[in-house]
Amino acid sequence: MSAGGYISGIGHAGLLIWLVMGWGLDSEPLEFDVAPVSVVSGEEYAALVAATSPQPQTEVPPAEAAARAGGDVRPAGAAEPQAAARR
Repeated sequence: MSAGGYISGIGHAGLLIWLVMGWGLDSEPLEFDVAPVSVVSGEEYAALVAATSPQPQTEVPPAEAAARAGGDVRPAGAAEPQAAARR
């Protein structure tokens, strides 16, 4: 038998002895926290979500906001008057 076979056999035998003897294994499980939960129906959940959800607000388009402010509004992609005259 090769050296690898002996090493593997010794390692596996050691592992089996460790498992059978229970070294390092605690018989009492660790404590863990339990969170309280409650079950709600679909209708109750929808009512909860509707009560806590903010109402969507419509945004003013940038062109309309600029027109209200009195600014110059050009559509996107419109060329500047000076650039068109240079061509």
